[in-house]
Amino acid sequence: MKQSDFPERFAKPIADFASAGNLAAIPATQAAAGDGTASISLGFPPETFIGRSAGGVPPRGQDMNGFLHRLSAVLQAYQAGMIGQYDATFASHIGGYPAGAVVAGASPGTFWVSMAENNMTTPAANGAAWQNLFAQYLPLAGGKLQGSLAIGNTYSFDATGGYSVLYRLSSVGSDGVLDVYSNVGGTRINVARISADGSISIFGGGHFSENGQRVATQSWANGQFATPAWANAQFATPSWVSSQFAQSSWVSSQFATSAWVNAQFATSAWVSAQFATSSWVNSTFERAGVCLTTSNYINDFYTNDDRVINLPYGNMMQCFNVQNVSSGRITFPVAFSGAPQSIQVQAVTGGVISHYHCVWEPDAAGFTLNLYGSYNAIYVQAKGKK
Repeated sequence: MKQSDFPERFAKPIADFASAGNLAAIPATQAAAGDGTASISLGFPPETFIGRSAGGVPPRGQDMNGFLHRLSAVLQAYQAGMIGQYDATFASHIGGYPAGAVVAGASPGTFWVSMAENNMTTPAANGAAWQNLFAQYLPLAGGKLQGSLAIGNTYSFDATGGYSVLYRLSSVGSDGVLDVYSNVGGTRINVARISADGSISIFGGGHFSENGQRVATQSWANGQFATPAWANAQFATPSWVSSQFAQSSWVSSQFATSAWVNAQFATSAWVSAQFATSSWVNSTFERAGVCLTTSNYINDFYTNDDRVINLPYGNMMQCFNVQNVSSGRITFPVAFSGAPQSIQVQAVTGGVISHYHCVWEPDAAGFTLNLYGSYNAIYVQAKGKK
C-alpha cells in the first residue's frame, strides 16, 4: 500500500445528525428478552432472525445506526491520531492490558508502555508494570548518558561552550585514545591526550596541577614531577647555590642533619679548621676516616667552569644558556659519562618563561631540542654522572 491508498477519513461518525428516535445507544445487554432490541453482548438478538409470521421481530433501523455510529466514532478517533488513556474498567473487562500496549498519560506528550501481559496495574503507580515510552531516550537538555555515544568509530561526549572528550579506536601505541578539546570561544582546540601506550600529553601551554600547584612535565624532571617551588628556586644554578643552599632555615631543617655529615658533605674549610684537629677526630664526636679530606673534596667538587656544579658520588649538574636558539642540537659545556638523568629547558621570550618543550635523543654530549616557537634564549639544567 501507499500513503495515497489511505481511505477517506470520518469527518463525522455515521448517523451523527440522525434524530434521537433514529439513533439508539447500544446497551451492554438486552434490556428485555425477546423485544428485538440489539445489544453489545448479542448484537441483533435471535428473534430478529425469525419471520414475523412465525412470531419473529424485525431488526430495528435505530439499532443499526447505533452500531455504525459507535464503530465509526472509534475509527475517527484513531484516524485523528489519538491514543487513549489508561481505563481501569476497560482493563477489568479484557483481563488487563497486553505487553507492549501503549496508553496516553495524564499530561500531554507522556505515554506508557505495558511491560507485562494481563496488566491490571495503573501507570506511574509505585511498582506498576508500565514504563515511560521515552525512558531510554535523553532529552535535548539535561539527563544523563549511560554508556558511550558512538559516532562512526569514535565515542564522543560534548558540553557546548565548555569541554569535549573524544574516545577513538587506536591502531598504534601513539594514537590518541582519549582527547580533550576546549570549545571556549567557539574554537575547538586539542588541550590534552592520553595515548594507547599510556603516555599523557598537554598542548597549548597547559600544565598538570596537584592541589592547585603546577607540576613540571616529564622532560623537565625526568619523571620526578618536581613542583613549581623547585623551578622558581632556579634549581642548582650558581645564584641558588651561593644564596639559599646554606641559609639558617636549611640548617635548622632536615637538610642539615647528621645524614649530610655522614655523606661527606663538609667543605675544605671544615677540614682545615679547628673542627678537624687530631684530638677531635680521635674523640667520640668524629671517628677517624669519616671526615672529608682536601683531596676528596677537590676530586668531588672542584671546577673552573662556573656553568658546571660538581656533586658528591660522581654526580655533576650543568646550568647554561643559549641565545637566539631554535629547534636543533644542543651541546653540553662538559660531556657527561653517559646520558644525563634529567634535563630541564626553560625558554624565554618577551620576559615570559615557558617550560613545555620536548627534549629528544639525550646522550652524554647533548640533546635534540624541539621548541614550540622562536625564543630570545633558553636556559638548560642537566644532571648526570661525570
